[in-house]
Amino acid sequence: MLFAINFKLAPDMWFQGLKSFPAVILGGLDSVVGASLAGLIIGVIENLAQGYLGEGSREIAGFVVIIVVLMVRPYGLFGSVDIERV
Repeated sequence: MLFAINFKLAPDMWFQGLKSFPAVILGGLDSVVGASLAGLIIGVIENLAQGYLGEGSREIAGFVVIIVVLMVRPYGLFGSVDIERV
C-alpha cells in the first residue's frame, strides 16, 4: 500500500498484493519478522525457479512453497501455536 501511495496507482497493482500473500502465510500471520524473512525466502525461490524451470514457473513458485511448508508446519515458519483447551 505504501508503494501505491508513493507512485501512481494503476489497475495492475493487485499483482503486488498477490506476491505478498505467500510471504505472510509462510512467515506466520502473527509474526512481522517472520513475514519479512519469508518475503526474502519467497523472492529467492521465485528467482531460482525462473532460472532453472523457466519463465512461467516464477508466478506459482511461492504458492508451491507455502503448500509444502503448511503441510509440515500449519501455523507458518515463525507463527505461534495456539493451544485451546475446551
